Amino acid sequence: MSAAARNDSLIFKSLTEPLLYGQNKLQSEWPDLNAILIFVALGIASVTFLFFIFMFLKFRRMATAILVLQQIVKSKSDSIPSFIYHTPAPNDISVIEKFITSEFTWLHASVILSCLVLVLLSVLVYFLYRQRNSKCTRVYLEITSGGDCVTIPIISLSLCPSYYNISTPSVENITVSALPHCILFFLCSSFVITNRLTMKTVQIPDSVSIGYFTRRRLNKILMQSFNAYVLVTHQRFATVFNPASFST
Repeated sequence: MSAAARNDSLIFKSLTEPLLYGQNKLQSEWPDLNAILIFVALGIASVTFLFFIFMFLKFRRMATAILVLQQIVKSKSDSIPSFIYHTPAPNDISVIEKFITSEFTWLHASVILSCLVLVLLSVLVYFLYRQRNSKCTRVYLEITSGGDCVTIPIISLSLCPSYYNISTPSVENITVSALPHCILFFLCSSFVITNRLTMKTVQIPDSVSIGYFTRRRLNKILMQSFNAYVLVTHQRFATVFNPASFST
């Protein structure tokens, strides 16, 4: 180092080189960091090993106590076999059960389930439609002979009955068209419905379409002495007009 200093030459590139080459030796005290880490690891391993031995002994005692306190299940030996051969009875399957198990598949089940769901939805829509119609105001023509009665819707009103002025009608000239048409013709004299808010008159039709079975019932009623009158329904309650209008 003194020769290098006299010649103004480079002694070391870094201070770690003499330590790496063993030219400078540092004095170290024992125990150093490595020795401390080794002793700590040995201590933790020893404590863990002793803890596992302790837990193993505790578990053995607990398992022994559980086995002693556990209820003993009584058992008995099987009956002595008779060594007699019994011919197995044939399992007769009915024709219907065999057909169902062989032909019935998940495709059939899905089709049947879809049909049931469709029927239930149709019934639900029908009841909802009837409930909706029962809440509105409707004008009906009812024809009765006493023993039989036919109620035919004439017109639907958008407001409650209290918003209309309805005059008392007189039902006359009730006729039914010939087949194949099913139309009921009637004449209601002095039958006027007026909207109280707009003061406009609601046009009353003089004919309505009916079904085939309704036409048959009407023909039977019209062949007798009958009573025809107009009624207004709202929220499933009906108000009858001119109940004393008879025709023969």
